[in-house]
Amino acid sequence: MEQLALFDTMERKIARRCEHVLADARREADSVVEAARRDADVARREALQQLDTELCELADQCRMRARGQAALDTLGFQQAAADDVLRRVEAELKRVARSDSFPGILDALVDEVLAVAPQEDIILEVPAEQAARCRDRALGIGGVTVLANSGLTDGVVARDGQGRFRFVNTLSSRFARLRGDARKLCINRLFEERAAAHD
Repeated sequence: MEQLALFDTMERKIARRCEHVLADARREADSVVEAARRDADVARREALQQLDTELCELADQCRMRARGQAALDTLGFQQAAADDVLRRVEAELKRVARSDSFPGILDALVDEVLAVAPQEDIILEVPAEQAARCRDRALGIGGVTVLANSGLTDGVVARDGQGRFRFVNTLSSRFARLRGDARKLCINRLFEERAAAHD
């Protein structure tokens, strides 16, 4: 019996000890789980904050790209509109070159050329349909030869016989020299003044 009592006592001690070890293990496990939850919560908040920061940066980049693309699209539209206006101006210059008022304009273009040309051995190339009139006009001017040029429609080309001097004075060449400034002026007049009016 004594042995049974000893076994029972030992069994109870072992059972209490197991309960203490188990309770300690549970407390430790709960502590580890709680620490893991805290760490996971901190990591989740940091990840969410990082993600929020990255999303804000991405949204800013998207807005900047959209603004840049909108500016390019706007500029493209403005340039296309200005180019359309300039094409209409070119068409109007061609119409003027075929009009009844062109002989007077051609006379002015020829006078400009003669004012800067050397005084001897000048060859004037003019539109074929204006050649006879220009020859009659040049009769009183010494050293000037007038030639018909079927490829020339809107002005005069002056040159000397030795090839040292060449001056092109046509409506299209004058417009070509002003085209860049005319394009800027079109864009300013068509768009920037309207934008200022809306502000």
